[in-house]
Amino acid sequence: MPSIQEKRQKILSAKLQEMGDIGVTKRSAEESPFFDQPVELEPQEAPIPTEKTSEKAKEDAISTMTRSKGNKENGCSFQEYQKRFFAPSRDGIGKSGFTIHGEILQTLRDVLRDVRSKATLTAYIENILLEHLKEHQAMLNKTAAQYKRNPTINLDL
Repeated sequence: MPSIQEKRQKILSAKLQEMGDIGVTKRSAEESPFFDQPVELEPQEAPIPTEKTSEKAKEDAISTMTRSKGNKENGCSFQEYQKRFFAPSRDGIGKSGFTIHGEILQTLRDVLRDVRSKATLTAYIENILLEHLKEHQAMLNKTAAQYKRNPTINLDL
């Protein structure tokens, strides 16, 4: 026969467990508010008709498909791209952390590995961002000027 102390301990444990579950919803991992739904990066394309066309029509179809995927061909050679984006980092100070989608991070790593670049991932991302900011500097400063006096971006590098 259990003692009074054991009975009290058992009742207390049961009540604590009951109180601990108040307001708690049991959820699976997919139902959790911290679960990110999978994102499809590339939209699925409609199947290409199997009609026999001339080679020029095929090339036009291929070029429109690559444009629809977001690829831009500026007439830039790989050597120009390499000099522009695979340059080593300017300095090693002022590091900061940020998060990025895993798929994009893996894509950037694959690019560096596949072209056998000696640039670091940090330098590659930094060069991409700097090029983007240089390209859109005037527009961003014009928009920011509506709200404050000084230019937001001053890239005279």
